[in-house]
Amino acid sequence: MRLSILTSASILALATVPAHANFDLDPDYGLNGLALQIASGPTDEIALSTAVDAQGRILAAVPGLGSRGVARFNSDGTLDSSFGNNGLARTDFEVRDLVLQSDGRIVAAGGDAGAFAEQDWRLIRLTASGAFDASFGTQGQVTLDWFGSSDQARSVAIDSTGRIVAGGSAFDPVAGNAFATAVFDPAGNLVWASARKLFNDTADFCVKVLIEPDDDIVCAGRARNFGGAVMGAFRYQANGDLDLGFGTDGAAVVAFGIDPAEAETAWLNDSGEILLAGYVERANGDDWALAITRLTASGVIDTSFGTDGRAEFNVPGEDTESIRDLQIINNTIYAAISTSAAQDFLLAAFDTNGAIDPSFGVAGLAQLDFNGLVDLSLDLSAHQGGLVIAGSAASLQTSGQRDLALARYSLNGTLDTSFGSNGRAQGALNGPVNVRVTDAARRADGGTVIVGNVGQTFSGRELLVAALSASGELDLTFANQGFQVLDLNNALDEATAVEPLAGGRILVAGTSDDGTGNEDLAVLRLQADGSLDTSFGTGGWVTIDIDGNDDSAQDLLVQPDGKVVVLGEAFYTSQPGVQDFLLTRLNADGSVDTSFGTAGFTHLDVDDFDFAISLRQLANGQLVIGGASDGDFIAARFSADGILDTSFANNGVAQIDIDSSFDFVGELIIIDNWMGQGERVLMVGTSRLTGSVSSEEIALLMLDGSGNPETGFGTAGQVIFPLSEDRSERGAAVVEFQDRLIVAGRGQSAETQNDLALVAFQMDGTPDTAFFNDGATLEIDVAGSGEELMSIFVDGNGLIGVGETFDPEDFGGIGKAVALRVARSERIFRDRFEAP
Repeated sequence: MRLSILTSASILALATVPAHANFDLDPDYGLNGLALQIASGPTDEIALSTAVDAQGRILAAVPGLGSRGVARFNSDGTLDSSFGNNGLARTDFEVRDLVLQSDGRIVAAGGDAGAFAEQDWRLIRLTASGAFDASFGTQGQVTLDWFGSSDQARSVAIDSTGRIVAGGSAFDPVAGNAFATAVFDPAGNLVWASARKLFNDTADFCVKVLIEPDDDIVCAGRARNFGGAVMGAFRYQANGDLDLGFGTDGAAVVAFGIDPAEAETAWLNDSGEILLAGYVERANGDDWALAITRLTASGVIDTSFGTDGRAEFNVPGEDTESIRDLQIINNTIYAAISTSAAQDFLLAAFDTNGAIDPSFGVAGLAQLDFNGLVDLSLDLSAHQGGLVIAGSAASLQTSGQRDLALARYSLNGTLDTSFGSNGRAQGALNGPVNVRVTDAARRADGGTVIVGNVGQTFSGRELLVAALSASGELDLTFANQGFQVLDLNNALDEATAVEPLAGGRILVAGTSDDGTGNEDLAVLRLQADGSLDTSFGTGGWVTIDIDGNDDSAQDLLVQPDGKVVVLGEAFYTSQPGVQDFLLTRLNADGSVDTSFGTAGFTHLDVDDFDFAISLRQLANGQLVIGGASDGDFIAARFSADGILDTSFANNGVAQIDIDSSFDFVGELIIIDNWMGQGERVLMVGTSRLTGSVSSEEIALLMLDGSGNPETGFGTAGQVIFPLSEDRSERGAAVVEFQDRLIVAGRGQSAETQNDLALVAFQMDGTPDTAFFNDGATLEIDVAGSGEELMSIFVDGNGLIGVGETFDPEDFGGIGKAVALRVARSERIFRDRFEAP
């Protein structure tokens, strides 16, 4: 090791790095130059299993998207915010079942939600308050990998000695899925494990483990192949030996004739008999029926039950129905049922011999519709003299997603209106949700405002506005801990552009579904704190329907008089297959300015499908739009009042084909004084290689003041820049910075791996190989998948780029917002300096 002594002169030399020092990530921003943010919002969730504690509180296994873990509800159906984190003890795996220990601690089981080859059994133990119990396994968690493949724990129980018994499936790469059973001691150490198959050529699944009074273990489930399916069970002695006196050599198999029958659940009654329940497919799979069978304590079909040991029931009006869970109370068999037609909560009661009990509910059934949408009943628990049925109900607040749902019934099938709200409890659990970023801008305080959408499913997306501080941290003073998530019409919403205003207010453009499936142009105005500015439009927002079909806003700007011009697209009901450019102008209060264009609107039809991207304003007030039509770059110029300027290019429209290929625009900007020659229009986007369907390269086009290609830029006004060969690359945004043009977008370091990308060009379109430490480009792999910068802007002596990344590992795979800052290396020499 050599010691380096820095004199005052050498320190001064380091502090005065020459002006040509390169740009790189700024370590003072976020974490080493990057800021990643996960949005929190209503998630897609269900209750897959429930248990009731001594205080009557209801615990639910939640394997949803974003909100995963164990939730607890008070006895009246309200979420118990004292448990875990505001009612939910979060896990990073899908919890499928849970059980309460006698001391109030909670054991939950499930499996990883990642790639097929990486799914392991996961078990946790929580304290009664929802904290991980460090005395169990490793910091409260146990993982079991059976054969290095796809395994799933589906059921968990506690025996009389406190041992934890779990059942599920284990995938053997040679033999396929098997009934899997594992026993752990109270500390989480594996005692024994067994994986068995009913038949060699079937896929077998244990769906329920039952503990008999002598601690023998029944693992009940189903076996299926392409030819059919049967219900079945194995029984083990407490020491792990197969009980050869059960059924035939330890296994019981129940077939429903030649038709496939599968068990979804099981129950052990007070006589030691075992009920298996699920469905049977009749009429070649066109009609399912509820199916229950009963085994004697020795594993033989009890022919006194139903017809020859089997009971079936068709729910009126249903083609596909299945029993999802059972409870036996006072010799009555209660069943939670899922259906395909009514798609409501459904509860049924059967007598001890498997016949429907007509005294229960209406002709043996109790049906509950939460919102007139899709409901799914999955679990039953005895609760305060009645039954709690649990599952999911489609959300009215987050279209396309599900809320965890509970309802309580008396034992005669009437809804218990003292529970929840008129007998039911429905509520979304907030958790991590996918983020899609579309635009960003610098706020007056030096922070960043980001817009896009969030949601667990494409059909369940909501409009997002988020705020970062100048250092890349979430601005917790903005809206709800840095995020404003808005659902305008109980349907699909998306923000596409943002424009910060003087005084800190924020304008947002986007799209909102009107609730009938048609999308409308939307504009919102927020206060500086992220709340809706109710002086704008109706409650802070405006939606505009052009012709009863899909419309959208893609960009907006504010004119000097405070009026708002919006660029979008209109799809016409009266002209099927035609989508045009659309301009409209709003007054400061959100009303349409009828002095703009024709009655407030300007339409431009270039080709059948016109795609609007960018809107900018020239120094003289004229408007320039950028977009794409027929696979070409498009620019058009209008007066400040929306009249097409036919002196620009070809009758007001410049249509440029880049390299005779399919092209698409990412952004259009105005260069105020390009190389001392006045204003220029610059567009950046993507040009697909001729003859290719996937290879795309970054493309730039510059137009002069007349709308013709600027011959002093690139080759005839065009620049095509490949980051690598035969990859899908995209230029999404561009900014002028220190006499350079900096393009933000995506590169592709592997065939399916998109990376964040920045490219620097000189003003004549030549790549600036001295700008970044790695030359003209800076590519960053954040999480290994789905990454792209969508916006870039100047931040003092640096640049901030904002986009998105998809992390396949976090929360089972989730989209995140990402922001980065680059600055000159002299600001970061302390991280680069090494002793000579």
